[in-house]
Amino acid sequence: MTPIEKAGQALKALSIQDWQMFGHDQVAYIRPIHGSDGAVCAYALHDADGTCLETGANIDELIFVAARKEMTAVMAQ
Repeated sequence: MTPIEKAGQALKALSIQDWQMFGHDQVAYIRPIHGSDGAVCAYALHDADGTCLETGANIDELIFVAARKEMTAVMAQ
């Protein structure tokens, strides 16, 4: 088994609680907020457990907020 396959198996074995703590206080997820017409109207910055930390009009603003919190921001769909 390759290292990538081993890592994949390990990730598949994580519980929901493990995933919620994965990157806690280190990784922040930026997700688009869609309006009633389906268009992106804002963005939200979330902690690894799904807690909304901040909302903003643009991604750059939220990347700055994450950096202030000493977190790495990544995009999530």
